[in-house]
Order: sequence, then C-alpha cells, then structure tokens
Amino acid sequence: DCLYLIHRLCTRHDIASVLDIGTGTGLLSLGAAVLGCQRVMACDFNHLAVKTTLSNVRRNGFDRQVLAFQAKGEEIISIPCDLLVANIHYAVMRQMIESPALLEKKWFILSGLLNSEAGKVMDRLSQKPVHIVETRCPDGVWNTILGRPLI
Repeated sequence: DCLYLIHRLCTRHDIASVLDIGTGTGLLSLGAAVLGCQRVMACDFNHLAVKTTLSNVRRNGFDRQVLAFQAKGEEIISIPCDLLVANIHYAVMRQMIESPALLEKKWFILSGLLNSEAGKVMDRLSQKPVHIVETRCPDGVWNTILGRPLI
C-alpha cells in the first residue's frame, strides 16, 4: 500500500524529498528514488536494517539520491521533507503524530497499523488540522493512511 501511494503521489504532485522512517530494507525509499524524488532519507533504528538499506541502495545505483542512517523516528520527524512515510510500530507512531512537525509536511503516509491501532491514530488525527485523503486495508489486517495538513 505504501509503494502504491508513493507512486500515486509522485506521479501527480511535485515530491522532491522523502523521509522514510522505519525503512527496513529500503524498498520504499528506492521506490521513491525510482519515481524521481531527488532527496530520500531512509531511517531505521535497527542497525542491521540500515546496513541492508545501504547495500540495496548501492546495488541499485541510488547512492546520490538516498541517504540511509540509524536514528529513532520520533527524534528525526522534524527533518523537512515533502513526504513523510512511516511504516513503523504503533508505539513510535503514537509519539510521531503528536509532533508539530507532522503538520510541516506536504503529505504523510502512516502504515504498519493493525485495525485497533489505526482507529486510535485516526481518532487522534481527527483532532488535528489534517485531511485524510485515503485509508487502505486490503488484507483486512494492516492499515495505511494517506493524509496532508490543512495548513
């Protein structure tokens, strides 16, 4: 779902920079780079995930577009970008959606949420000046939210 939404955004809007929190293997970051994003920051707290992302970035020749680094998502959400992609645990997501930095992004994709977690995130987002463009849950278990600030 994240990759589908990244593709849709990048082909319809000017998305020059992406912050991918919880990058894992770097798949979403690489997808954003392939779709023309000039600056992609791939972050994960797990050191092995960052090493894997670096390997995949180099293997695919995107060293100049994708920067992979280790950090906690809730500590780096304030990095400026057009699109925030967070495919992470609910405990971290809960902290990130409280950050004023979420409202500084043009777009956000929040994913990796079970149904009950997605409901809590949606409830909290409904109290903020954001527009939820789409929610996706094709398998009935994992949820993805596409939104944008109203300000």
